[in-house]
Amino acid sequence: MDADTIDSFSRLPPLDSARRLQELYPELARRENGRLRQYDQMSLRDPQKLDPDKLHLLNDLNVAWLVGRFPWPYPDSPLRLEEAFSTRPGDRDPLFIYRNLWARPRALAIYNRQSTPVAAERPAPDEVRLGPHPVGGGTVEISDSCYPGWRAFAGLTGDEVRIECGPLGFRRFQPGESAATRMRFLPFSFRVGLWTGLASLAATAALFVLSRLGLADKRTAA
Repeated sequence: MDADTIDSFSRLPPLDSARRLQELYPELARRENGRLRQYDQMSLRDPQKLDPDKLHLLNDLNVAWLVGRFPWPYPDSPLRLEEAFSTRPGDRDPLFIYRNLWARPRALAIYNRQSTPVAAERPAPDEVRLGPHPVGGGTVEISDSCYPGWRAFAGLTGDEVRIECGPLGFRRFQPGESAATRMRFLPFSFRVGLWTGLASLAATAALFVLSRLGLADKRTAA
């Protein structure tokens, strides 16, 4: 499939993902005294197990494709679905694939209570480029998990932009005066490892130079 996005649950932090799934599928899990007593993963294949009052979350979470073993049972839902594929009636292994045309864009700029899509590119697994987007106020939000370690930098000046976690668990920031923003995954552990590696490399180089100088002095003395 030529899909621009994937199911947003894979981009949510695990705990937030579990909570959203529980909202959408009330029968997915049953707890007693804070402990998990039942987990019915097969219910995820049946759209009839969805809570009809929570279907708007599929739009908000940028779920652009729906795949299941049963046809979609909610003709008046807040989603606008287009059937992309379905097996023949009576098939032993039925499969239905729908495209959600009203799914929220991957990235949005919210300015003066109006939202506009923002182009989002991922040139590398640890980098996202956003823009152009409005400047001088507002908020830009991308449907990617708000994991610690992500940092944002203004495209023109390179100044760091503060990242916040939105109510759905996605990253957002105030762009300021830059019409483009670059996000990088630079966790503290990575930076510590980088500096440790550089220090080890420098120490190894210094030992090598000292050993060569010591060998040269011995040859001169001889």
